[in-house]
Amino acid sequence: RAVGSPATVRAGIEAFVERTGADEIVVAGAVHDPAAHRRSLALTAGLKTFVSWAATHLIDWMGYPVARIGVTLYVAQFQLLVEDACSGMNSIVSLTSVSLFYIYLLHATSWRYALFLTLWILPIAIFANVIRVLMLVLITYHLGNEAAQGFLHNTAGMVMFVIALLGIFAVDRLLAPVFHKKGWM
Repeated sequence: RAVGSPATVRAGIEAFVERTGADEIVVAGAVHDPAAHRRSLALTAGLKTFVSWAATHLIDWMGYPVARIGVTLYVAQFQLLVEDACSGMNSIVSLTSVSLFYIYLLHATSWRYALFLTLWILPIAIFANVIRVLMLVLITYHLGNEAAQGFLHNTAGMVMFVIALLGIFAVDRLLAPVFHKKGWM
C-alpha cells in the first residue's frame, strides 16, 4: 500500500515491484472530489431513467398494473425507487473487468475481435439490470416489499451478474466461428 505524496507513492510502488517482480501494476484510488461525484450522479441518472422506463414497459406488457414517474415505479400498492445501485453502474464496471480479462486470455491476438466483444459488454450489462429490476418488481408484487428488499434483492443482483457474464460467453461462442470463417481472426 502506498499513500502520501507523489514521491512517497512512487517509492512504495518501486519497492513493491522490486519485492514481487511484478511486470504490471494496477493502481486504484478513491476520489472524494464533489465535481467527480456530480459527474457520477449524472451518468447514473441516465441509466436509472432508462432501466426504469424499460422495466415499466416490460411489466406493463406482462399485464401488471404499473406506473412510473421519473425513477419511481408504482406497482399495485407498492412504490419502488430505482436507486443509484440499481442503475447498473456496478454491474457495468464489474462485468467490464471480468470480460476484459476473459477477452485478453482467449482473444489477445485479435484486437478487432477483442474490440467487437468489448462493445457487447454495455448492452448486455444494461439488459441484465433491466431484468433484475423487473424481477424485483415481480417479487415485490407477489411476495411483498420485505421479500424484495431482503435476501432476494442481493441474490437477484448476483444472479443477473452471472447471467450477463454468460451472455458475453454466448456472444463469443456464437460469433467467433463467423469471424474465423471470414478470416477476421
